[in-house]
Amino acid sequence: MSEPIRVLQVIGSMNRGGSENFIMNIYRNIDRSKVQFDFLVCTKEKAAFDDEIVSLGGKIFREISYLNSKNILIYQSLCDNFFEKHHYKIVHCHMGSVAQFVLRAAKKNGAVTVSHSHSAGSSLRDRILYIPISKHSDYLMACSEEAAVTRFGKENINNYKLVNNCLDVKKFSFDINKRNEIRKQLNIQNQFVIGHIGNFLYPKNHSFLIDVFSEILKIKPDSYLLLAGGGELENDIKEKCAVLNISDRVIFLGVINNTNDYLNAFDVFVFPSHFEGLPLSVVEAQTNGVKCLLSDNISKQTAVTDLVEFYSLDNSAADWAKKILSYKNYEHKDTSSQIKNAGYDASRQAKELEEFYLSL
Repeated sequence: MSEPIRVLQVIGSMNRGGSENFIMNIYRNIDRSKVQFDFLVCTKEKAAFDDEIVSLGGKIFREISYLNSKNILIYQSLCDNFFEKHHYKIVHCHMGSVAQFVLRAAKKNGAVTVSHSHSAGSSLRDRILYIPISKHSDYLMACSEEAAVTRFGKENINNYKLVNNCLDVKKFSFDINKRNEIRKQLNIQNQFVIGHIGNFLYPKNHSFLIDVFSEILKIKPDSYLLLAGGGELENDIKEKCAVLNISDRVIFLGVINNTNDYLNAFDVFVFPSHFEGLPLSVVEAQTNGVKCLLSDNISKQTAVTDLVEFYSLDNSAADWAKKILSYKNYEHKDTSSQIKNAGYDASRQAKELEEFYLSL
């Protein structure tokens, strides 16, 4: 039996997040006797998915770091050195800031290169770094049109492949028993529960979400806010809750590996992001059948079902609160067939990527 083709996935780290969950959903479902993943990451620290990666047969390399002002002049040589030592037929890069350096070095050493955009937001620094990416990419992929334009420019709008973020539909379908279990565990059995899943970073706009929830409590004091994730702004958000005197009504779940269980406990999923690509967590929420209120800065492709409503961040926190409370009697519904038919099932997406890799 021939050895599987090994594809190098380039990512900041394999901690829990949208891009990382996407890669793992593909990795778990792909035929690993034909296609195997290895990972080039920018961190020295062990990440959440590392043990699982090794158990599935993957290798993890830590020979580059994040791009910064101290290493930018030597970054190309770091990448060149890596690919001179490690030869790959296919390199799939999920990062924007380092893509031009990684893909240039990979191509120089004979690899087919893929650049994959997962986000629709960028700084001026990033936009400058993105300019050479298409030149060094044999294939362009993105989770949405907005993400493609951000990373590859409008001139490449017809040159990218749309790759849906994907999930295990059965795993994320609504479970009434799990809802009762989680609510009992958190002692919120008869409360109105708003939920959010996402790391505490600027794009997610947690500060505004806290303002909204504070307004909700003025109208419906028997409410709770569940926040799943970690990140650099977590302590700032905790401090804001304390200042607003609502800490006893906000539950910080931390970085959890069973967001599918906690979605069952939500009455409304709220996602007021400044910008996104096509957030997997919103697709997961729709798969669970929960009502979703999103900022209108998020790609309209995110609305896989009629559970999603978009709302402007120009509206006040009080307006958002009233909109959320208008959903208080909504009940979860089964959307699994819609999610599968829209192409978000992990097994289907893994098969498509497997065929793509093998075709190269």
